[in-house]
Amino acid sequence: MKKHKKKNKRESAYEKVLAPGEIIPLWRDMMFCQIFGDKNYEFALNYLLATLLEIDVNDIKGHLTYLVKDLKNYDKRQMLNKVDLLLELNDEIINIEVNTDDIMLKRNIVYLGKLLATTLKRGAKSYDEITKVVQINFDHFKTDKKRLLTTSMIRDEDGLVDVDNFVIYNISMELAKDKCYNCLNEKEMKLLTWCNLLESGSLETFEKEALKIMNKKETNLLKDRIEELSNDKETIELYTELTNEELIRNTYAYRAEAKGKEETQLEIAKNLIDAGMDNDFIVKATGLSVEKIKTLRK
Repeated sequence: MKKHKKKNKRESAYEKVLAPGEIIPLWRDMMFCQIFGDKNYEFALNYLLATLLEIDVNDIKGHLTYLVKDLKNYDKRQMLNKVDLLLELNDEIINIEVNTDDIMLKRNIVYLGKLLATTLKRGAKSYDEITKVVQINFDHFKTDKKRLLTTSMIRDEDGLVDVDNFVIYNISMELAKDKCYNCLNEKEMKLLTWCNLLESGSLETFEKEALKIMNKKETNLLKDRIEELSNDKETIELYTELTNEELIRNTYAYRAEAKGKEETQLEIAKNLIDAGMDNDFIVKATGLSVEKIKTLRK
């Protein structure tokens, strides 16, 4: 009788994560950095920057400089602790980040300040010599933003720009999922396609969205690389690990939110009891059960 070799947990997890035709979404750090940080796929980055900066893609080709080491050569775990993308284009610094919570946006502001500080060379005679920094944030979390794309600068009450050395673009990827959202202009329509491409969980959907941005040859090159990465064991293990961490983090966040809501309702109920309100009124006001309110009265 043949003995079946027992599979370890990592092999089992690897087999279960992706079905045939599925890919790891491009917005994930380990994918985003390995694609857009790889000069072999610079054409994709050119199209993205052309959309955001509203310049001709031909004015970007051959003028883009990567200011960090090729990210595809980094250890995948170390990659997650590094800046997503840092580039130079026509004497401007461009920083691109994918964010999964608002804390990361605050971190990015600090990083933006450091970038501005380092662009002022020793011996400079004027602050006008500070290089302009453009920060692009793809925000993969819920916000109160009403626009797919928002632009931030330092302005006064009359809307006049006080400092033009930096600009921050925030793209709300969660808002892009809203089928009822109406794009405000052609630029937002193009960004919506980019959001759909970054969110794509299958090769079929990815190809459909990519063809709206680039030609067939470029689409196939990009698709082949994404399929390769999505079948790389180390990438999948990291993706699985991060997905599980997010699930646990979201569960605790939900529980904390629910607990906070319950504590608020209990506090309201106690105040209503002190004010002499009857049980029926408190039930309607707080949503708590009659039994819970009776317990609070003891």
